[in-house]
Amino acid sequence: MKLARWLLLFVFGIQIVVALVPVIPLFGRVLPENPTARNVLDLQITIVGIQSAIITGYLGLTFWLHERASDAQGKALLAAINAPELRRLSEHDFYHEFLAAVKRATVRVDIMYLAQDAPDETRHEERKSYYDRLLRTIASMPRVRFRRIIRNSESNRRWLSELLPKLASKCPSADVGLLKESAHEEMPLSLSVQLVDSTHTWVVALQTHEGSSGYRDIYIQSEEFNAAMTGYYERLWDRSECLLKQGRLTAEGEQLIEEFRGREA
Repeated sequence: MKLARWLLLFVFGIQIVVALVPVIPLFGRVLPENPTARNVLDLQITIVGIQSAIITGYLGLTFWLHERASDAQGKALLAAINAPELRRLSEHDFYHEFLAAVKRATVRVDIMYLAQDAPDETRHEERKSYYDRLLRTIASMPRVRFRRIIRNSESNRRWLSELLPKLASKCPSADVGLLKESAHEEMPLSLSVQLVDSTHTWVVALQTHEGSSGYRDIYIQSEEFNAAMTGYYERLWDRSECLLKQGRLTAEGEQLIEEFRGREA
């Protein structure tokens, strides 16, 4: 606000000059040699009018400058508030943070599992515990829609044959789709994203699904990015075979369960 300070000094100087007009030799000629009371009064009225006009103009310009500065600060603050938050997460941090976010969800949770080996085949107890707690959380939140895209592999199909009956009996808001990812490499071509409501997004397993010594995932808090990744999730969901819809097994889901039940027999 340097301009406002300089403007104040300028107006203050003008006010002094106007007030001293009668005694400044150069401006003293505005009065006749023998001024009457009327002449003096007219000069005083003129000076007061000029000062009032200067003050009015100064106040108006000052208010305009402050309003413009306030608008700029407001836009800067709003931009800072709406700026995306981006953090790198380790595998350990993801399980704790994501599960906490799921418990706060109000509308929807979209999950992807693209590892080739089923969760129950992991060597890490923390990971097994996470999937157990996730199942209990889904069962306890019937008003939130949960969708899970699972990569199509022999291991995951076997795991789903055990998971689907549990979801069907306990989770009326759960959907499951089997992604037609035919590659046999450990890391799939598809990008694994996890979405909670309209703001929170996790990009998971960028290089590996487990065992990373550094960061494994990225968290982004942004409505714009979440909307973009929601479109990506919908595209993969449309390519997936629906096994469970709103807690009810589809024909494909029942067929998968029977397939592995027959193997056990």
